[in-house]
Amino acid sequence: MKKQKTIFKSLILLVVTVSIAVSLCSCEAFMAKIKKLKGDLIGIAFTYYEYDSYGNLNFTVTGNKITMEGVRTKSTGYDSSGNIVTTYELSSVVNITVDGSQHVACGSSLIFEEEGLNQVEVDIPEYLGSNKTGFSTNTAVASWLNSIKNTIGKSKVVIIKSELGYPLAIYQGDSVYWEVADDLPKTTRISIDGKALYIHRVEFDIVDTELL
Repeated sequence: MKKQKTIFKSLILLVVTVSIAVSLCSCEAFMAKIKKLKGDLIGIAFTYYEYDSYGNLNFTVTGNKITMEGVRTKSTGYDSSGNIVTTYELSSVVNITVDGSQHVACGSSLIFEEEGLNQVEVDIPEYLGSNKTGFSTNTAVASWLNSIKNTIGKSKVVIIKSELGYPLAIYQGDSVYWEVADDLPKTTRISIDGKALYIHRVEFDIVDTELL
């Protein structure tokens, strides 16, 4: 009898573990982390676009293995005791590798879209709004719910503009997750239905589809 109970508990534990693993595998944030790891290690196929501040397209680059990394700068200063200290920070320069070739960029707006991710042509309304009521619309509750929904991924529209506000691109997905890159300057990572989108030195809005 004791052995049977042990086997039963082991089966329950296995079911719970598998359930958690499956739920994580469907989580947009988890998939985005995997994609980031893959991109950082070996690169993935991207097309990227470089724009000036007025939204003019400078050029388009496509590659089978594209990676981007920040460039560190060293500065020397003093601590509170008067000792000389050296610190490092990310500069505005990014180093892009395209199938083994180098592209160093600074100051331009960059949009990197993974192969299979496409821009959409939609008209964005001038006014956004909602007439929903209820417990979930409470400010504190809504903020908490939205943070969870972002991790899981929810239907959103991504509107990207140049730093002067000129329109560049629009994307839409049923499951969208975003995070600010901590290893790249002025860069946001976005996952749209499992595809990676990197945006650098741009203005952007990520809006719930239900608000449009």
